[in-house]
Formats: sequence, C-alpha cells, structure tokens
Amino acid sequence: MSHLLGWEDLLLLNEIDQPATYLKMMSGVWGINVQSIVEIGVYRGRTSKQLRLLFPEANLYLVDPWDLYEDYLSKEAGPVSKAADVYANAYLHVQEMFRDDPKVKIIRKPSTQALNDVLDGIDLIFIDGNHSYLYVKEDIEGWLPKIRKGGMISGHDYDPAFPGVVQAVDECFPEGVVYGHNYTWLKQKDF
Repeated sequence: MSHLLGWEDLLLLNEIDQPATYLKMMSGVWGINVQSIVEIGVYRGRTSKQLRLLFPEANLYLVDPWDLYEDYLSKEAGPVSKAADVYANAYLHVQEMFRDDPKVKIIRKPSTQALNDVLDGIDLIFIDGNHSYLYVKEDIEGWLPKIRKGGMISGHDYDPAFPGVVQAVDECFPEGVVYGHNYTWLKQKDF
C-alpha cells in the first residue's frame, strides 16, 4: 500500500484546521512514510489523539512534564493554566486515553531531559511546549538531530502573538519554513 495521499484526501485534510491534519497532508505531499512521531507539549492529548488517528501505524512518543514550573508562568511561555492540579489531571487524562495503545510511550519529563528516551531516526517531531524563545530554540536544536534525513520537524503557534516561537524558528531556519494551517510551521530535514 502506498503512503502517498490522493487529491481527494489532500483536499479533505485541507478543510480540517488542526496541526495534525496539516502534518498528514504535508507528509503525503512530500511522500514521507511516518512511522515515528515525537510530540513535545501534550497537555490533554488533543493533538496526540489526532496524530494517532491520522498515523495509525506510527509509534508516538508523548513528551510533557505535566508540571507547573517557574519558567512556564510568563505570558511568553503560553501556559494553559496557572493551577498545578490542572496539569496533574491532564496527565491522568492522557494516560487513560492511551492506556491500551502499545505504540504510545508517555514520557513525563521536560523535553530536553527526554532526548535519551527516544531513539534516533524519528520521522516527525512536533513542538508545542513552552513557547518562550529559549525553550523553543532548545527544543529545535536538541531534537533536530533525532530526525532522520527526509523527516520533518514542525511546531505550533508561529504567530506574532508568540514572538519567541517566531524568533527561534527564524533563527534556526534562516532559509525559511513551510507555514500552514493553524499557525503550524514545518521543515523537511535534508541533511
């Protein structure tokens, strides 16, 4: 079975305004057979669930500390809540959602501490954790070597509302990135 999508599939995916659908569409356009995905910044697993549905054969590595820490309290970081119990409940929700899925590995650590928990040769990495400049840049620089040649690195919120994301992405990829649905950016690794 081919991993390329037909035009009808691409048009349907184009109508769904979520990062996971854009990633599926671009993997089809670029002919990438996605068998492994790392998602950095999971929260309650909305994107994780979509990635599972769109890439049913892929191994998913879900990386998030599910913890409220000092550097995540700034506006630039983009915290979803300032209540610690919200993160604990989100972690339990994700555990429950994927409890019977042997292809999902939940890694409850800050992203840079999780680098050794994932083997090299990843097909797709999606960054949507701490949105402050230093954290986004660390995520890109730390995880880019884990991606296989021809794989994709991507992220969310490439938007003026998150200047740290834009600055980090632009500095790491001065030649530019592909920009798509729902403020999603991506780059195919060619080295």
